[in-house]
Amino acid sequence: MVGLKNSLLKYAAFLGRQNTIALVYAVGLGFSWFLIEIAFIAVIQTFLTAMKIIEPTSPLLGGLINPTIPNATALLVLFTFVRGAVWAIRQYYCVAFSQNFVNEKRSFLLEHSIKNSSSIPNHILLRAFSETTVQSGAFLQNFVLASVVTLTVTLFSAYGFYTAPKEFLTSVVFLALFAIYLRKYDKKLSGLARMIDHERSVLTHVIVDGIRNNFFIKISGRVLDEISRGQKSLSNFDKHFKNYYLITAVRSALPMFLGGSVIAVTFYMSLNFYGTSTSKLLLFFYVLVRLTQSATELANYLTEMQLHFPGFKLLKDIYEKMLVQGPSFINEFACDAKLDASFKSIKSIQAKNLLFSYDSKSTVISNLSFNLNQGDSLLIKGGSGKGKSTLLALIVGLLRPTDGYVKINDQLSSEIFSSVSRRTGYVGPDSYFISGDLKQNLLYGHPNPSTVSDTHIWELLRAVNLSHHIQELPGQLNYQVNNEIPFSTGQKQRLSIARALLRSPDLLLLDESTANLDNETEAEIIQYLASVRSRLIMIIVSHKAGFDTFATHTITL
Repeated sequence: MVGLKNSLLKYAAFLGRQNTIALVYAVGLGFSWFLIEIAFIAVIQTFLTAMKIIEPTSPLLGGLINPTIPNATALLVLFTFVRGAVWAIRQYYCVAFSQNFVNEKRSFLLEHSIKNSSSIPNHILLRAFSETTVQSGAFLQNFVLASVVTLTVTLFSAYGFYTAPKEFLTSVVFLALFAIYLRKYDKKLSGLARMIDHERSVLTHVIVDGIRNNFFIKISGRVLDEISRGQKSLSNFDKHFKNYYLITAVRSALPMFLGGSVIAVTFYMSLNFYGTSTSKLLLFFYVLVRLTQSATELANYLTEMQLHFPGFKLLKDIYEKMLVQGPSFINEFACDAKLDASFKSIKSIQAKNLLFSYDSKSTVISNLSFNLNQGDSLLIKGGSGKGKSTLLALIVGLLRPTDGYVKINDQLSSEIFSSVSRRTGYVGPDSYFISGDLKQNLLYGHPNPSTVSDTHIWELLRAVNLSHHIQELPGQLNYQVNNEIPFSTGQKQRLSIARALLRSPDLLLLDESTANLDNETEAEIIQYLASVRSRLIMIIVSHKAGFDTFATHTITL
């Protein structure tokens, strides 16, 4: 019981307070729909009585005995409109509720993926944002509809028992027998839903890995193998998906046939053995028809829930993991405002007894100390996974050390990150561009872009050996960069270096920034960096030998 309570609390936390309240409203909507249905029975009886099709003996008619045909007709038309309107509100509410949930979780994934580092693989995060959120929304939409219909079925059952108890119990016995038979379809559907979700994951993995490692796959001669793997997964997905909906179609059709059989048997028993009055039997007939229809509707919603539940559970697991994962990147809006305001420029960096680990089992950086002043250049070397990029994050204050400290101008870097970032230029191993013109890309992230002249831009473009190439482009600095940019990988890196230097930084971080450059171009860039090094602190991550003689300090991790 305690485990169930904890599980429900976790799902409620995942849904959020607003969405949990919306679920409660859905229950109220289900009760309202039942009242509409019961009222509709009275309206139909009133109409049939006015048309003299049945005798005015039904207990629901009350003061509407012997109504006129025009009044009864008008009442039926009006109530049909009201019933349709309530139905439309019910459907819209469920869709709006699920879409609100999808947008909320996409916003969460967007914010946490960009702000924080994550141990969750990129292909899973991409799938979660684009596909799993939609699956989860579909699951919730069907869950809300199922909740509404479940309440309706419960209330119809209670009313059916009140109206004709013998007939109701007879129909329930037969329906229960059929429900037991239908359970075998539920097990098959549950298994197929898991297989469909698995193939979705495989397909996403194949596409993302194929794009990311395209060069390696081509060099290894495994292009056809990867395509074959993806097509096999796609074929499996198609097969499982069609089988799922084939069983769903059969399962949905059976209640229609079985419902009709139950009604026929129940009425035969009533007329020959129970002796229930015709007016009550007619009332029960409508209730039983609506009960059977609602049960069929409920079965369809539950089937859709089975299909989408793996995605809903995956999103919940990702949500909980992103909430509890640690340590996360520093929130730049939560830094010490007083210290941040007093910060003017980066003059010194001191690391003392620095230790960092992502968990208690693996230490990434241990007992590291160094001092840097303006004009110094620190070269960080080490193999893959040795913590080079982690050290950069610790230095600028994006990560808090497990032990020891990093101080910039005698202030903890994690408390002044926003000021440090405004005075830092960064070039990573991969180039980053936005939609816009070249000038907008060069000034992207600049704290004061209006102060940068075109003359200064061209000066830096000449320094990184790009000015001639850009002068040949239509519009030059106004050339539009969209999905494609007419630059080689090395040229993109040089453009990124120019962007970093345009910030006139106090601290320049080069994280494998020349990895894709030839030795000649790298030497030209190093020569330019040497001309401005006196006013900078440079921290360089590189496996190449070009910076070995340039650096004033070297650390090997």
